[in-house]
Amino acid sequence: MLRFTSQSPRGGGVGNKLRGSARHPMIQLSDLAIFCVRKFFEMDGGYRPRWSNEAKRFYAECFDLILPRLKWKTPVEQLGPEAVDINVVVRECFISPSRGWKEAYGLAC
Repeated sequence: MLRFTSQSPRGGGVGNKLRGSARHPMIQLSDLAIFCVRKFFEMDGGYRPRWSNEAKRFYAECFDLILPRLKWKTPVEQLGPEAVDINVVVRECFISPSRGWKEAYGLAC
């Protein structure tokens, strides 16, 4: 945890202040979740063929823990005439895991 001593901008005196996202552990947790999902999709999409089976299984297990906690698993259509174009772009860019990904990474029950 990084700390530094400085004069408070409100004139409150000198004290220890936390830097960066150390003040916000939920931001750190969401960053970790996004990183794990991103790495899983890189691996599942074939961009990491040289990763060890242990690494592949780790990111698959992370994704398996994160996926049920997602509120939406499909793109959310925006309403209104001005959103027609963006809905097309979102549908084209949306990524989902390959079929049978749990079996492929040894997570099938």
